[in-house]
Amino acid sequence: LLGNHPDLAAIYNAGGATVGIARALADRGAAGRVIFVAHDLTSGNRGLLIDGTLDAVIDQDAASEAREAVLALVSAARGQDHRIAAPRLGLILRENLPGD
Repeated sequence: LLGNHPDLAAIYNAGGATVGIARALADRGAAGRVIFVAHDLTSGNRGLLIDGTLDAVIDQDAASEAREAVLALVSAARGQDHRIAAPRLGLILRENLPGD
């Protein structure tokens, strides 16, 4: 992709392999030039935010989402209503990176 599109402005990664994409950007000298956005504030993504390879992380509260899914299933199995809480989403940048 980087070889075929030298004028590439941004990459949005909705899946895994963020570290591999970061490595490809670094190998091509495009880290910091190509805007790079990914999901989930993992330890690897934290490091990529700090070093400037990753520009932003769309963070979701996966534990809360899983809990809501289980509660919805249990309620449905019991024939009860369950109002699902909206997921918490956040945009994490180097400038608002939460502490450990």
